[in-house]
Amino acid sequence: MALNKVMKDVDNADSKEIAYKSCFTKEKIGIGGIIPNPLNFLPEPTYAMENWKKDTEFARQFFNGVNPVMIEVANDPLRQLPKSMINHFGEKKLKELAEKNQLLFVSYDDLADLNVNPHQSFPLPINNESANREPAPQDHPKYFYAPIVTFIYDYGTNE
Repeated sequence: MALNKVMKDVDNADSKEIAYKSCFTKEKIGIGGIIPNPLNFLPEPTYAMENWKKDTEFARQFFNGVNPVMIEVANDPLRQLPKSMINHFGEKKLKELAEKNQLLFVSYDDLADLNVNPHQSFPLPINNESANREPAPQDHPKYFYAPIVTFIYDYGTNE
């Protein structure tokens, strides 16, 4: 019953932001919001919502994410990282961090070779390419960005 209401609120939302907020159950219910909600099965992730723009939060989510095994220690940053990144940080700084095993990186360059979206991973409102509200056919490609993410590990902090 509560899940049906959530789904209805998401479907009837005026914007993607309102739809996102509709996914979460309310902590308090009733007139004036004073009664604890016994069906608070999906509380709003307030910490993540308040801190999502911070680099430390990005790194925390990345390291605790679904595929942290992609993270590598950069032993030879001049060979492993792109020239634009080397120019941004400077060769000397990158070599120094690599010697201390403080330079980590993740490369998704394999994604650059994908021609179509193999999983249709976008939700229907974003992936709605047809008039009959069906997911886009496989011959209608979605393009992937192939980033390289760099992390500098600081042994002196807990972040």
